[in-house]
Amino acid sequence: MEWFNWVEQVLRNYAQFNGRSRRKEYWYFMLFYYCVVFAFSLLSVLTFGWILLQLFLMAMLIPSLAVTVRRLHDVGKSGAWILVGLVPILGWVVMIIWLCQDSQPGSNRYGANPVQQKACGVQSVISERGMLAVKCLSGTLRGQIYRIGSKGIVMGRAADCAIRFGDGVPGISSQHCCIRMEGGVPFLIDLNSRYGTWLENGKRLPPDYPERLNVGSKFYLGSPGNMCQIVYM
Repeated sequence: MEWFNWVEQVLRNYAQFNGRSRRKEYWYFMLFYYCVVFAFSLLSVLTFGWILLQLFLMAMLIPSLAVTVRRLHDVGKSGAWILVGLVPILGWVVMIIWLCQDSQPGSNRYGANPVQQKACGVQSVISERGMLAVKCLSGTLRGQIYRIGSKGIVMGRAADCAIRFGDGVPGISSQHCCIRMEGGVPFLIDLNSRYGTWLENGKRLPPDYPERLNVGSKFYLGSPGNMCQIVYM
């Protein structure tokens, strides 16, 4: 379910105050948060219900603050503006307006725009060292190099993927992940794959959340047997 994916993403970024969060991520998490609070409040007449409520509130304090700060970043506001919410009524109204705004177009000082399209449209990036590309380091596509062109790179089993894995390759979804460019920097985005998109260090990327890569960065789809790297060609 979509709402579960967004809640899971917030919890994976439990204490991540850097970066940006789009409206769906914030409001699906808030829906989850207040539904649980309401449910536990109904049980608060009982001792165990009150204890569960307090434990939940303590556990969710940091991620709720973090996602609110990232949501403010997404509309171009400093995270310090979260203090506006301490002002009764007027502060609450201002915060709601900000939190309901769409993502600021393009990159801002807090990072890339988290609103992604599955097409992953990008611009070709050429430097004095050549054009950026994806090199497959292992698996059935080992040794293959794919240029990051004007329409970007989508990886998966579907026929329209620029980097297409065979149907028998384990751990690969139809449209597994993509790479786009933002200001000359490659960003890796998981497209809600079943088995995940992973960095070489073992970090699993939340779905639809851009992860900045550098030339030489390695990542894999589903398992280390599908390892890839960002290179110049």
